[in-house]
Amino acid sequence: MKTKASKITLVVCVVAVLVIAVAILLIVFKGNSNEDSTDNISYVEGSFIIDYDDLRQVAGAANYVFVGKVVSKGETEDDQTQMLPVTEYSIRVEKNIKGELITDEDITVYKAGGISDVSGDLILYEGDCMPEAGNRYVFYAFGQPDGTLLISGPVSNVLIDSSEAQEANASDVYSENQEYLAALDAYENEIESDIVEPLTCEYDVNA
Repeated sequence: MKTKASKITLVVCVVAVLVIAVAILLIVFKGNSNEDSTDNISYVEGSFIIDYDDLRQVAGAANYVFVGKVVSKGETEDDQTQMLPVTEYSIRVEKNIKGELITDEDITVYKAGGISDVSGDLILYEGDCMPEAGNRYVFYAFGQPDGTLLISGPVSNVLIDSSEAQEANASDVYSENQEYLAALDAYENEIESDIVEPLTCEYDVNA
């Protein structure tokens, strides 16, 4: 009888240990997973008034072009006026290329794209990607009538992928970076748009 009780106790202990181990693995997996990861990604075919394959047109239409580091990702909301959700980001501007945004504090930027509250899918324009916290990008941004700043389209955030740029704090590290040089060349040879309204955002130093 004592032997049977001991066996039952042993089985219970083993099961308890397995349950705890599984729980720990789930917590670790959840903590290390990409917050924007999902099995279902829906791409929207955008109909744009500029050619996003030509950075000169993108730079010409954008109100602001800058290098910035993503500090954090905020909430995502389904926007009835947009074809896809809108996600909030906190970004620190490190170098202005076009326009002059503040650089002494984080700014809020809205991204067209994100995980839908309705479908649970990650919805993006074709060829686009979501920014990730800790990474640096060249941003092509558009001022909005309410003073906010929107990034939208296939090249609205272009990852600066050199190890030097990822680790550096000084702005002069971008002087030889290909993404930065491409943005600078696009701005210097920009094709201005007569359709996109030149709006100023609330983070403009001249606002």
